[in-house]
Amino acid sequence: MPSAAAFVGPATTFFLYSCTVFFGIALGLCELIGRYRDAPFEAAKTPFALLYIAVNGLAAGFAYYVILVFGWTFGVSGAAVPLVQAFTAGFGAMALFRSSLLNVKIGGTDVSIGPGFAFQILLFATDREVDRILGQQRSADVAIIMRGISFALAQEALPSYCFELLQNVPIAEQQNFGQAVGALAAKPASEMTDSGKALNLGLMLMNSVGKKVLDTAVAALGPTIRGPSGLDVVTLGFLKDLDFEKIYIPLPACCLMIANFGDKQKAQIDTETVSKFAQLLKDQSEIPNAAKVFMLAIALQETVGEAVLLAALRQLSPSANPTGPKPPPQTQSPKTTP
Repeated sequence: MPSAAAFVGPATTFFLYSCTVFFGIALGLCELIGRYRDAPFEAAKTPFALLYIAVNGLAAGFAYYVILVFGWTFGVSGAAVPLVQAFTAGFGAMALFRSSLLNVKIGGTDVSIGPGFAFQILLFATDREVDRILGQQRSADVAIIMRGISFALAQEALPSYCFELLQNVPIAEQQNFGQAVGALAAKPASEMTDSGKALNLGLMLMNSVGKKVLDTAVAALGPTIRGPSGLDVVTLGFLKDLDFEKIYIPLPACCLMIANFGDKQKAQIDTETVSKFAQLLKDQSEIPNAAKVFMLAIALQETVGEAVLLAALRQLSPSANPTGPKPPPQTQSPKTTP
């Protein structure tokens, strides 16, 4: 079988090597773009993603070397041989190196034994690394975009508007998304609050349509999908009869102390913001005590969450009650006659 050297010189062979590696890199990049649709190019910048792309390029170059060594021409002849060899190596290398000799079931999981095993591990590590890096940014973005959004009001209007903005979302994907939203809506309030469902809806949409489209849709729908802030009935029970003058300093401090903040810088900013708001309420003498207590509780709920607010109220409510804990009613024992 004639090799590429029979048809081209060294310079052309080097050029074909470069093209083959480029084809492999392009295929690896395209695969990552398909896996991370919300931020494909951000995902491609992560270290593991760059490593995965580079391995794809090296695999294509090695496949081209093997083709030249064995002189495979794939049934063609003449000047077309080098080009066919380069294209075959560039676009077929990953199919060759991802092949497996046999599958072995280990602990209920099918494990491929062969060259594809290494690529499976590398792709798995890439997925985890990209998810860890982009997950933090996605969480921050969706919290900002979906702030104040009511899941009950947005569960139909927001996905429909996002998909109409894109125009090219397949019907099957829209139907699957509708089923996922339906399952989310079916969760009882005891398992997931409305705000939690809204955040999950935002993440699902961000993964499908991207951050910019989601942000644009929320801004366009505006008040039609925003709901009022609300407190749980149990929390309202603890707020009853509290003295604002006694809680406006210790309650925010207790909430922010027991809140499990991952970002210390954000925790410091939130602490300063809530403290300034509490001081501002204190200076408004025309606002009734009950209204001040409720407004402070709403601000804390939006900052640390209902569970943390309720835990802090349980600790502070006896000392914050202006009348103090009421003694239990005394019952008179019946008189006995001798």
